[in-house]
Amino acid sequence: MTAVPKLQDRRRYVISGTSNSWDHYVAPGGNRMLLVRFAARNVAAAAPSYDGTALTLVSGTSQDVSSGTNRRVVAWYYMLNPPSGVNTLALTVATTDSNNCTLHAFNLVDVDQTTPFRDQSGSNGVSAGATTGTTSTLTPASAVGDLVLDAVSCRRTPTADSGQTVIGGGAYTTGFERSASKPGEASSTSVGWTFAASDPWVHAALAVRGDATSQPEQADYTGARGKRSWLVSSNLAGKSVSASATSYVAVVPTVETSGNTDLVRTPIRRPCVVSLPFVRVSANATSAASTIAWQIDGSDSSMTITVPAGETGLFVGSGTATHNGSTDAVWRVTAGAGGALTIAMLGATVEADDDETVTLLGVHANGSSKIVPGADLYDIPSGRRGTSTTTAPAELYCPIEATWEGLYTVQTGTTTNGEFRFRSVKNGTNANQLVTYAASSGGTREDTSNSDTVSDGDMLAIRLTSDGTTGDFERERHTTRLIHADGEFLLVLGASPGSAGLNVTNGTVYAPVAGDFNAITTTEAASQARVPFDLALKRMLVFVGQHTSDGDTSSSWTRTT
Repeated sequence: MTAVPKLQDRRRYVISGTSNSWDHYVAPGGNRMLLVRFAARNVAAAAPSYDGTALTLVSGTSQDVSSGTNRRVVAWYYMLNPPSGVNTLALTVATTDSNNCTLHAFNLVDVDQTTPFRDQSGSNGVSAGATTGTTSTLTPASAVGDLVLDAVSCRRTPTADSGQTVIGGGAYTTGFERSASKPGEASSTSVGWTFAASDPWVHAALAVRGDATSQPEQADYTGARGKRSWLVSSNLAGKSVSASATSYVAVVPTVETSGNTDLVRTPIRRPCVVSLPFVRVSANATSAASTIAWQIDGSDSSMTITVPAGETGLFVGSGTATHNGSTDAVWRVTAGAGGALTIAMLGATVEADDDETVTLLGVHANGSSKIVPGADLYDIPSGRRGTSTTTAPAELYCPIEATWEGLYTVQTGTTTNGEFRFRSVKNGTNANQLVTYAASSGGTREDTSNSDTVSDGDMLAIRLTSDGTTGDFERERHTTRLIHADGEFLLVLGASPGSAGLNVTNGTVYAPVAGDFNAITTTEAASQARVPFDLALKRMLVFVGQHTSDGDTSSSWTRTT
């Protein structure tokens, strides 16, 4: 049986000089191929190497048009049966242009090892380019069962034709690059792009042929999709509420507790119904039942959880909470008498009234964070609060197309004598969302006017800029949300970008599916969350800050039924 080639993994690498190298992981699998797409502004195409061996140009895919900052370049390169494990992917270019050059590295399996590409009149691919134009369409020869891939490098925002799935992309200083996939069709397959204005562009496509099936069949993601999303907040270290006391917990991303509900409220700006609540209790010294409720604008909804006295584990609640699109949400946790209640996880289901799916993002941590005068820092969109002087440690890879909106910030404590700004960042460049604090001002702010259009593969971060010369700006948290039109949402587990992450030594450990990546455990049950509805999981991504192990490291999703 001939298989459809399968895309196992993909990575995006940004060139930072003439000589570049990255640690690239190829998973074990039969009939492998490493396929690398080169895209650039004013940088000549060059063959990358993997584990010291140069990749081969896919004939017919190299295009180079115009000159200077208008110059656009694209090319595809490949290696059959690349060595598995972590090896060096390297690229040397003659000149660089403000880092405006990227590689997309695609790991494929079930690829024909003798004739990996469908013949294109004597070449292995097709391409086109022009100094002006608003559209490009290529029709590579193909067959049913092929995997057709194409890429563009252009000056104006590209939009893929219907039927194509964008599988990566980013922005240059002036320009864009995108990659897309499409199932092969009989005889030929049309792939195309529309550009926002008439400027230089290049476009290259190829059709990958399959070989005998060697990998498990992937899940079918093409069926009917709902509009529910799964909201999980966590901190496996646990947060305690004293006997008979009431604390408040943000609905995303962590179970950090606060005695002030205003500091941990999250804006819910899409009409929706929240239901199917659950809590994981890691320690319980109470002698009476504890109660947890979802609050709307400071009042309990009918969605509650009861935790029996002295019991630990996973507890499921009942009821619903209805938001009209202009309210805030928070968890209220009231411990029973007799001793403290320690929670490690809270979660629920969010179902929007319209046909879109909502992912709530946010950062928080114990206490507040002081930003010194004159600082220019970055934080992650979701996970444990922190800061980084560069964007890379703070970036969230977004694997879906979405609208990114609703930047909301909470300031508490000291202020600075200059303006302070929170701003969305996309692919290392300032984006549209902006919250501004005038000198010596504080409190909460929300950007209700601006949003960002996010493409599959974009890298997202939050920028923190202080113009002050005296006085620290003390922040508590920030939140945003992603809106997806076709039933997909993110589960994000984020560590502080200012830390080294969590050290995993030899052995197996477990982490929650989403929330605050502040702790891990060797006990699988202690990290488990209740899946509230049928869903298909796809595209698991892991960002590694340091890897000094002398053996391979793997991450996987575990399920208990």
